[in-house]
Amino acid sequence: MKKVLIIGGTSGIGKGLVDLYLKNGHKVGVVGRRTEYLNQIKSTNQNVFIERLDVSNTSKSNDVYNSLISKMNGIDILINCSGWGDINKEFDKEIDLKTIQTNVIGFTQTMNFFTNYFLNKKNGVLVNLSSIGGIRGGKFVGSYNSSKSYQITFLESLSISLSKLNKNIQITDVRLGPVKTNMLKGEGFFWVSSVNDTCEKIYKGINKGKRIIYNDSRWRLISNLLRVIPHSLLRL
Repeated sequence: MKKVLIIGGTSGIGKGLVDLYLKNGHKVGVVGRRTEYLNQIKSTNQNVFIERLDVSNTSKSNDVYNSLISKMNGIDILINCSGWGDINKEFDKEIDLKTIQTNVIGFTQTMNFFTNYFLNKKNGVLVNLSSIGGIRGGKFVGSYNSSKSYQITFLESLSISLSKLNKNIQITDVRLGPVKTNMLKGEGFFWVSSVNDTCEKIYKGINKGKRIIYNDSRWRLISNLLRVIPHSLLRL
Protein backbone atom coordinates (compact mmCIF):
# COMPACT_ATOMS: atom_id res chain seq x y z
CA MET A 1 0.00 0.00 0.00
CA LYS A 2 1.35 3.40 -1.05
CA LYS A 3 0.49 6.72 0.56
CA VAL A 4 -0.42 9.11 -2.24
CA LEU A 5 -1.16 12.83 -1.99
CA ILE A 6 -3.14 14.27 -4.91
CA ILE A 7 -3.39 18.04 -5.24
CA GLY A 8 -6.29 19.26 -7.33
CA GLY A 9 -8.09 16.01 -6.58
CA THR A 10 -11.71 17.18 -6.56
CA SER A 11 -12.38 17.34 -10.31
CA GLY A 12 -11.24 16.07 -13.69
CA ILE A 13 -8.08 13.98 -13.88
CA GLY A 14 -7.27 14.57 -10.22
CA LYS A 15 -10.60 13.12 -9.12
CA GLY A 16 -10.12 10.21 -11.50
CA LEU A 17 -6.72 9.45 -9.99
CA VAL A 18 -8.14 9.61 -6.46
CA ASP A 19 -10.74 7.01 -7.42
CA LEU A 20 -8.17 4.82 -9.18
CA TYR A 21 -5.66 4.80 -6.32
CA LEU A 22 -8.41 4.03 -3.80
CA LYS A 23 -9.70 1.24 -6.03
CA ASN A 24 -6.22 -0.29 -5.96
CA GLY A 25 -6.06 -0.23 -2.16
CA HIS A 26 -3.81 2.77 -1.50
CA LYS A 27 -4.12 5.51 1.11
CA VAL A 28 -4.94 8.83 -0.54
CA GLY A 29 -4.68 12.40 0.64
CA VAL A 30 -6.85 14.81 -1.33
CA VAL A 31 -6.29 18.54 -1.62
CA GLY A 32 -8.84 20.60 -3.51
CA ARG A 33 -11.24 23.52 -3.55
CA ARG A 34 -14.55 21.66 -3.69
CA THR A 35 -15.61 21.10 -0.09
CA GLU A 36 -18.69 19.06 -1.01
CA TYR A 37 -16.65 16.46 -2.86
CA LEU A 38 -13.97 16.37 -0.17
CA ASN A 39 -16.58 15.60 2.50
CA GLN A 40 -18.35 13.11 0.25
CA ILE A 41 -15.27 11.02 -0.51
CA LYS A 42 -14.08 11.18 3.10
CA SER A 43 -17.40 9.73 4.27
CA THR A 44 -17.21 6.76 1.90
CA ASN A 45 -13.63 5.55 2.41
CA GLN A 46 -11.51 5.24 5.55
CA ASN A 47 -8.29 5.48 3.50
CA VAL A 48 -8.98 9.10 2.51
CA PHE A 49 -7.52 12.18 4.18
CA ILE A 50 -8.71 15.62 3.09
CA GLU A 51 -7.75 19.28 3.21
CA ARG A 52 -9.29 22.23 1.39
CA LEU A 53 -6.87 24.52 -0.47
CA ASP A 54 -6.61 26.73 -3.52
CA VAL A 55 -2.94 26.29 -4.49
CA SER A 56 -2.76 29.89 -5.66
CA ASN A 57 -3.02 30.82 -1.96
CA THR A 58 0.65 30.16 -1.25
CA SER A 59 0.47 31.61 2.27
CA LYS A 60 -1.55 28.56 3.38
CA SER A 61 -0.21 25.74 1.23
CA ASN A 62 2.73 24.63 3.39
CA ASP A 63 0.51 24.35 6.48
CA VAL A 64 -2.00 22.24 4.53
CA TYR A 65 0.72 19.96 3.16
CA ASN A 66 2.26 19.49 6.60
CA SER A 67 -1.17 18.70 8.05
CA LEU A 68 -1.84 15.94 5.53
CA ILE A 69 1.64 14.48 5.87
CA SER A 70 1.03 14.28 9.62
CA LYS A 71 -2.43 12.71 9.21
CA MET A 72 -1.09 10.12 6.76
CA ASN A 73 2.12 9.47 8.69
CA GLY A 74 4.18 10.43 5.64
CA ILE A 75 3.64 10.11 1.89
CA ASP A 76 5.32 8.15 -0.90
CA ILE A 77 3.89 9.82 -4.01
CA LEU A 78 2.90 13.42 -4.73
CA ILE A 79 0.73 14.08 -7.79
CA ASN A 80 0.05 17.72 -8.63
CA CYS A 81 -3.06 17.98 -10.80
CA SER A 82 -3.86 21.59 -9.96
CA GLY A 83 -3.92 24.06 -12.81
CA TRP A 84 -5.88 26.79 -14.49
CA GLY A 85 -6.14 28.41 -17.90
CA ASP A 86 -8.52 30.11 -20.28
CA ILE A 87 -8.73 31.36 -23.85
CA ASN A 88 -7.73 35.02 -23.73
CA LYS A 89 -8.94 36.67 -26.94
CA GLU A 90 -9.37 40.02 -25.19
CA PHE A 91 -5.83 39.99 -23.74
CA ASP A 92 -7.34 40.28 -20.28
CA LYS A 93 -4.62 40.92 -17.71
CA GLU A 94 -6.59 39.18 -14.95
CA ILE A 95 -6.69 35.90 -16.90
CA ASP A 96 -2.93 36.03 -17.39
CA LEU A 97 -2.23 36.86 -13.76
CA LYS A 98 -4.56 34.15 -12.44
CA THR A 99 -2.89 31.61 -14.73
CA ILE A 100 0.57 32.59 -13.54
CA GLN A 101 -0.45 32.61 -9.87
CA THR A 102 -1.73 29.04 -10.10
CA ASN A 103 0.50 27.41 -12.73
CA VAL A 104 3.77 29.15 -11.90
CA ILE A 105 3.71 30.57 -8.35
CA GLY A 106 1.50 27.88 -6.78
CA PHE A 107 3.27 25.16 -8.76
CA THR A 108 6.71 26.36 -7.67
CA GLN A 109 5.68 26.53 -4.02
CA THR A 110 4.35 22.96 -4.21
CA MET A 111 7.37 21.54 -6.04
CA ASN A 112 9.80 23.24 -3.65
CA PHE A 113 7.98 21.93 -0.58
CA PHE A 114 7.83 18.31 -1.73
CA THR A 115 11.33 18.27 -3.22
CA ASN A 116 12.67 19.16 0.21
CA TYR A 117 10.31 16.70 1.88
CA PHE A 118 11.51 13.82 -0.32
CA LEU A 119 15.15 14.88 0.08
CA ASN A 120 14.75 14.60 3.85
CA LYS A 121 12.92 11.30 3.44
CA LYS A 122 15.61 10.13 0.97
CA ASN A 123 13.07 8.74 -1.52
CA GLY A 124 9.77 9.53 -3.16
CA VAL A 125 7.87 10.10 -6.39
CA LEU A 126 6.99 13.62 -7.55
CA VAL A 127 4.50 13.88 -10.42
CA ASN A 128 3.11 16.95 -12.19
CA LEU A 129 0.53 17.34 -14.94
CA SER A 130 1.89 19.69 -17.60
CA SER A 131 0.75 19.92 -21.22
CA ILE A 132 1.76 19.47 -24.85
CA GLY A 133 0.86 23.16 -25.05
CA GLY A 134 4.05 23.90 -23.16
CA ILE A 135 6.16 22.92 -26.18
CA ARG A 136 5.31 26.01 -28.27
CA GLY A 137 3.18 29.14 -28.25
CA GLY A 138 -0.44 29.15 -29.43
CA LYS A 139 -3.34 31.43 -30.33
CA PHE A 140 -4.75 33.35 -27.36
CA VAL A 141 -3.13 31.02 -24.82
CA GLY A 142 0.10 32.88 -24.15
CA SER A 143 0.04 32.72 -20.36
CA TYR A 144 -1.22 29.13 -20.27
CA ASN A 145 1.29 27.70 -22.74
CA SER A 146 4.19 29.62 -21.25
CA SER A 147 3.22 28.48 -17.74
CA LYS A 148 3.27 24.86 -18.91
CA SER A 149 6.60 25.46 -20.62
CA TYR A 150 7.89 26.70 -17.27
CA GLN A 151 6.67 23.52 -15.60
CA ILE A 152 8.29 21.26 -18.22
CA THR A 153 11.65 22.99 -17.90
CA PHE A 154 11.42 23.14 -14.10
CA LEU A 155 10.79 19.39 -13.85
CA GLU A 156 13.57 18.54 -16.30
CA SER A 157 16.00 20.70 -14.32
CA LEU A 158 14.83 19.11 -11.09
CA SER A 159 15.36 15.62 -12.49
CA ILE A 160 18.88 16.52 -13.65
CA SER A 161 19.75 18.17 -10.35
CA LEU A 162 18.54 15.27 -8.21
CA SER A 163 20.37 12.74 -10.38
CA LYS A 164 23.62 14.58 -9.63
CA LEU A 165 22.88 14.17 -5.93
CA ASN A 166 22.24 10.45 -6.42
CA LYS A 167 18.92 10.75 -4.63
CA ASN A 168 16.25 8.07 -5.02
CA ILE A 169 13.55 10.51 -6.09
CA GLN A 170 11.50 9.91 -9.24
CA ILE A 171 10.40 12.97 -11.21
CA THR A 172 7.55 12.35 -13.65
CA ASP A 173 6.17 14.90 -16.11
CA VAL A 174 2.72 14.05 -17.50
CA ARG A 175 2.53 15.97 -20.80
CA LEU A 176 -1.15 15.92 -21.57
CA GLY A 177 -2.80 16.21 -24.92
CA PRO A 178 -6.53 17.09 -24.94
CA VAL A 179 -8.61 15.35 -22.28
CA LYS A 180 -12.40 15.53 -22.03
CA THR A 181 -12.71 17.71 -18.91
CA ASN A 182 -14.08 21.17 -18.11
CA MET A 183 -10.56 22.53 -18.68
CA LEU A 184 -10.80 21.72 -22.40
CA LYS A 185 -11.73 25.01 -24.05
CA GLY A 186 -11.71 26.03 -27.70
CA GLU A 187 -12.41 24.19 -30.95
CA GLY A 188 -10.79 21.79 -33.40
CA PHE A 189 -9.27 19.33 -30.92
CA PHE A 190 -8.41 15.82 -32.05
CA TRP A 191 -7.22 12.64 -30.29
CA VAL A 192 -9.20 13.68 -27.23
CA SER A 193 -8.74 11.15 -24.41
CA SER A 194 -11.25 10.22 -21.75
CA VAL A 195 -10.47 10.89 -18.10
CA ASN A 196 -10.51 7.16 -17.31
CA ASP A 197 -8.05 6.23 -20.06
CA THR A 198 -5.78 9.13 -19.11
CA CYS A 199 -5.74 8.12 -15.45
CA GLU A 200 -4.92 4.51 -16.31
CA LYS A 201 -1.94 5.62 -18.41
CA ILE A 202 -0.72 7.94 -15.66
CA TYR A 203 -1.10 5.21 -13.01
CA LYS A 204 0.80 2.63 -15.07
CA GLY A 205 3.48 5.13 -16.12
CA ILE A 206 4.17 6.15 -12.53
CA ASN A 207 4.47 2.50 -11.49
CA LYS A 208 6.95 1.91 -14.32
CA GLY A 209 9.07 4.86 -13.20
CA LYS A 210 8.64 6.83 -16.42
CA ARG A 211 10.19 10.29 -16.65
CA ILE A 212 7.61 11.52 -19.19
CA ILE A 213 4.09 10.20 -19.69
CA TYR A 214 1.76 10.98 -22.61
CA ASN A 215 -1.97 10.25 -22.42
CA ASP A 216 -1.79 9.15 -26.08
CA SER A 217 1.43 7.83 -27.62
CA ARG A 218 0.77 9.87 -30.77
CA TRP A 219 1.39 13.05 -28.79
CA ARG A 220 4.99 11.97 -28.27
CA LEU A 221 5.51 12.23 -32.04
CA ILE A 222 3.57 15.49 -32.25
CA SER A 223 5.61 17.04 -29.45
CA ASN A 224 8.81 16.28 -31.35
CA LEU A 225 7.36 17.77 -34.55
CA LEU A 226 6.22 20.91 -32.72
CA ARG A 227 9.80 21.67 -31.77
CA VAL A 228 10.88 22.00 -35.42
CA ILE A 229 7.77 23.50 -37.07
CA PRO A 230 8.56 27.01 -38.38
CA HIS A 231 6.95 29.92 -36.57
CA SER A 232 5.22 30.95 -39.82
CA LEU A 233 3.17 27.73 -39.83
CA LEU A 234 2.00 28.29 -36.27
CA ARG A 235 0.51 31.62 -37.37
CA LEU A 236 -1.77 30.06 -40.01
